[in-house]
Amino acid sequence: MSDRERVRRAVGHQEVFPAPYRLKFMPTVGERLQEALGLPDVDRSVGNALVHLKMTPQPPAQEALDGSGQVDEFGCTWLVDKDGGPYVAGHPLASGGLDTYSFPDPGWPQRFHAMAQQAAVETDRFILFSFEWSLFERAHFLRGMEQFLVDMLLEPLLAEALLDRILEFNLAVIERVCRMDVDGIIFGDDYGSQRGLLISPLHWRRFLKPRLQQQFDLAKRHGKVACLHSCGDIAAIVPDLIEIGLDVLNPLQPEVLDLAWLKREYGKDLCFYGGISTQQTLPFGTPDDVRAEVRERIEVMALDGGYIIAPGITVLADTPLDNVLAFVDAVQQQEAL
Repeated sequence: MSDRERVRRAVGHQEVFPAPYRLKFMPTVGERLQEALGLPDVDRSVGNALVHLKMTPQPPAQEALDGSGQVDEFGCTWLVDKDGGPYVAGHPLASGGLDTYSFPDPGWPQRFHAMAQQAAVETDRFILFSFEWSLFERAHFLRGMEQFLVDMLLEPLLAEALLDRILEFNLAVIERVCRMDVDGIIFGDDYGSQRGLLISPLHWRRFLKPRLQQQFDLAKRHGKVACLHSCGDIAAIVPDLIEIGLDVLNPLQPEVLDLAWLKREYGKDLCFYGGISTQQTLPFGTPDDVRAEVRERIEVMALDGGYIIAPGITVLADTPLDNVLAFVDAVQQQEAL
């Protein structure tokens, strides 16, 4: 059975052994892992059953004004922190200007060229189009987090107008992606913190839920799986996500979510993707701790299907190599449930 078929069965809530998995890591971790394994393609070498493909962004209209950072196709300026993590430092709509702002062209000819080439050779793995920063995050990248939160409270029509412009771009991208040989779309849009949602459930339901549903609906009309990556504690909106058609929920941070409860309450509706601690076990545990956590997750979350094993978020540079290798060993040496 191919990796692609195993993931399809997991998403379809069929028990599958071994459970499919994916290990995503920062480039420096990948370099150390590649050296340790002595194999050229570390992504395939570790046995990842899924591949996330990205579109090629349109070249920006301008460079960063002070020469520092990198400007993306939306005009946002990105910098990199000391750990190699990117963040937005320049917001093109911070002072307004939506009426005259030009969004990138979703039909830019080179946007999907490289992605289509890679999809053509990834026929044995489950292919997800990774649509990063797709709605809420794109809005606060453009306006600034504080300003967009204020907009939702004091200028709701402005907030909705911005989200509708983003949605228009997104739907055009989704329509084009769905013509390709991909299995689904994973929408990246972080709604949670360590202690709950970043905004109230009421505001999430007003501003984001109906627009997220349009994105899910379009993907599913084309027969694609709808996935969501949202970090943090988003338990309050899981029933809403099921209501609007979500198939797969990622990344399941065990530090803030009760995974066994999620499985009991929503396992019949959702496939879960993630769940291995990247805040505690992987960076600070022992290799035996990592193996034990992988086994426990499989025993609980893979029962009756509906589970894809993965770290909660990207494995960061401070994670000991022995723990990364322990994860690989544990998922490759799964014992029958």
